[in-house]
Amino acid sequence: MIQTQRLKIISFHRRFITSRYINWLNDPDVNRFSNLKSGVHTEDSCIDYLDSYHNSGNVAWAIIEVREGHGHIGNINAIIDNETGVADLVS
Repeated sequence: MIQTQRLKIISFHRRFITSRYINWLNDPDVNRFSNLKSGVHTEDSCIDYLDSYHNSGNVAWAIIEVREGHGHIGNINAIIDNETGVADLVS
């Protein structure tokens, strides 16, 4: 976990897959510059995506805003190249 006065970054878990989160994923304005704009996201598709990280070597984190109580405001993923050990961060 990484924590500042304003934000906390923790492992992404199923508890973050809420109706608010799914609505955010499906909102075209929120995702207009994201690869998420294609397709419809459901609770099942989100769980499948999260499960794809298990035993993959890749990591998914949730960004939590703590100072003003907004809660879960986004994600960061690390896609790790197993050969080089180099990670690409994707938000």
